[in-house]
Amino acid sequence: MRSVLLECEVTGNRTRFTRAGKPVAILTSWDEYFSLRETISISSDRALMKRVEEADSSVRLGDIVPSPEENVSLVAASAAALEALASGAREEADRSLQQISRQAITGAPLSFPLAGIWSYPADALRILYRIAGSGDLSVVLVIEPRSTEDR
Repeated sequence: MRSVLLECEVTGNRTRFTRAGKPVAILTSWDEYFSLRETISISSDRALMKRVEEADSSVRLGDIVPSPEENVSLVAASAAALEALASGAREEADRSLQQISRQAITGAPLSFPLAGIWSYPADALRILYRIAGSGDLSVVLVIEPRSTEDR
């Protein structure tokens, strides 16, 4: 079983389990599971989808501000949301932005209809961002508290 887990984690291969020739379960990597769950959760939340669309419009209009972290900018609404976070959440956001600054692909790439957007797996926060240009800049679209169902 360990070799199956390692193969799943390292290569991204999925293992299908069957009973009487019918599929009953699948083993997939945590990253793929997180990406699928995030895509479903976000795309089924109309208000959040609207915030993502508004943030994308802000990016197209150049309405972004630099963050304290190198290689990370925020749309104005995300900068305001960051400032409004309580101290514990703000510390988590700062650590998350530091990690995104060091390695933009640290999050999970989302699927259609959110292709091109990444979600950073912060515990209490949802941080959605795009990787811009040649990968040297991440633009944070949304920072918000994560609901308990999404943790």
